[in-house]
Amino acid sequence: MYTLQQSLLALCHLLSEPENHIPIVQQGMIATLAALSSHDNDLLMDLCALSFLNFSCTEESRKHVVGAGAVVAIISLSRHKSLVTQRRCAAALCNVTSYEAGMQRMVGDGIIPALVNLVVSEDVETVRYACAAICRMCSTVENGKLILESGAIPNIVCGAKEGDLQTMITCCSVLSSLSFYESCRIKLCEFGIISALKSLSELND
Repeated sequence: MYTLQQSLLALCHLLSEPENHIPIVQQGMIATLAALSSHDNDLLMDLCALSFLNFSCTEESRKHVVGAGAVVAIISLSRHKSLVTQRRCAAALCNVTSYEAGMQRMVGDGIIPALVNLVVSEDVETVRYACAAICRMCSTVENGKLILESGAIPNIVCGAKEGDLQTMITCCSVLSSLSFYESCRIKLCEFGIISALKSLSELND
């Protein structure tokens, strides 16, 4: 296990250089990482999460992460008890949601329920990344409806009312994006959006 951990650590270092991403992708490392992420070893899982995060930092490699079905592996890693691992997975998921052509694939892979779970993380940065990703997922009315049905809105409303400034701003973006769709507006009011908007209106950001 030590050798495997050291190998993954080396990969993380190599992936910190964006120029290395595509050559590494071409050697099949995304599929290898997805397979390794199922190991029941805390350090190994965290290194896999960091590797996926590094992969997600460039536009071209995001396409390969999504296309290879590796979002499923990131989602699985995001359930780990480690807050650091959760944060890295949330950041990776946030990055890959910028790949609009892969939205339908990511929805099918289960990204919305995963982001909903991350919204209730104890780690503030994880919550911000998850909310930012959810905001991007609101790009279609179909996704907006899925997000409404997912149970995320009460937690996002709470974050908009009681979070720190950056969390409140991020949660506000989600609520604003959802309110764009006529079919979502009644449900948003039922979930208490007005009290959140009242709190947000008092901000001087």
